[in-house]
Amino acid sequence: MRLFVVIAGIFGALAGAAGTGAAPESGPSVADAARYSGYVADRRSKPGRSFRAGEPVTLTFVDRRKRFTSYQVCWGQAGKPVDRCWFRLSGRRGQATGIRTPAPPRAGKWVVQWYVDTRLVVRWSFTSRRR
Repeated sequence: MRLFVVIAGIFGALAGAAGTGAAPESGPSVADAARYSGYVADRRSKPGRSFRAGEPVTLTFVDRRKRFTSYQVCWGQAGKPVDRCWFRLSGRRGQATGIRTPAPPRAGKWVVQWYVDTRLVVRWSFTSRRR
């Protein structure tokens, strides 16, 4: 029974780190910033910080050192639990790959976080405006 509680606690902590949407104790490391990049782009593939609710956006991720990196990207309103997550593989080394999706329907500040091996590697914030 104790083993189950310990294992459940470990998995709960991992899920919490990757699934709360709340800011972790520390952000991405300097080494991670040199290797990975991520941003939210508009329909012209330009990084942006403000989008209309429902307009098409692309969650863009780049791994500069390795190809086909497995990653998770989640977004949620700032200070609230994660609203949605996706799991994907990056493209070739240095190639930008993206997930096309409508901007969140609720207005406010949103935080997008990319994880590799459950470790936060990139964070990007933007505002979703009413239509």
